[in-house]
Order: sequence, then C-alpha cells, then structure tokens
Amino acid sequence: MSSKHQRLILLAILALAVLLRLGVALYLGDSTPPAKDETSYSMLAARLATGHGYSFDQPWYPFTPANTPTAHWSFLYTAFVAAIYAVIGLHPLGARLAGAILTGILLPFLLYRLSRRLFPDAPPLKLGRLTFTL
Repeated sequence: MSSKHQRLILLAILALAVLLRLGVALYLGDSTPPAKDETSYSMLAARLATGHGYSFDQPWYPFTPANTPTAHWSFLYTAFVAAIYAVIGLHPLGARLAGAILTGILLPFLLYRLSRRLFPDAPPLKLGRLTFTL
C-alpha cells in the first residue's frame, strides 16, 4: 500500500472517529445528567473557572465537605473543562465537543503511530481502524 493511500485511509479513520464522537456529544446536549460522574467534573470545573479552586459549594458524597479543597477527582480533566468554561461559559456541550475532537483525532492517530513502531511489518492501519469507535 502506498504512503499516499495510507495517509488517505488514516484521514478517513480520523474523520469518522471525530464525526461519531461529535454526534454523541450533540445527542447528549448542553446539560449534565444528575448523579453521574460528569456532573461532579462539571461542578468542579465551574468552581475552578470562577476562582473557587477544586471544591464543591455543597457537601458532595459522604467524603467531601462543602468549600473544602478536594483531590478525589482528576485535576487535569477538571482543568481542561474549566478552561473551556472560562472561555465560553458554563456549557457542558462545549467540553463535550472539544473532548470529541481531541479524542477522535488523538486516539486513532497515537495508536497508528504506536502500531507502526511496535509492529513494523504489520499494516498499522488495522489498529487505527478499530479505534474510531472507542
């Protein structure tokens, strides 16, 4: 398979991966479901974006008191969502769309690159094709 043909297939895989994720993000809309992990991250990100740090404004689960810094949730994803909220306001759809684009591009591409390095004799696009639905 030629290098140009491989590039076109990889671009098609990346486009499909992004489109599938964007479809799910749009389907879920601009709200967070109650009692889901997404709500916790959204609330933490909103507080972080408004200068309250990694804390909740009310008691959260049995182990996190109100207005107390917490380390029970991933700080990097919370900071990513907080940066989006700081730019566009409290819109979970914005975070979903940004996440859909980033993961739709990065996951298949990085797996493609990894498979080329680990298995130089195997067609690297086989693994890339599998990830567009992850």
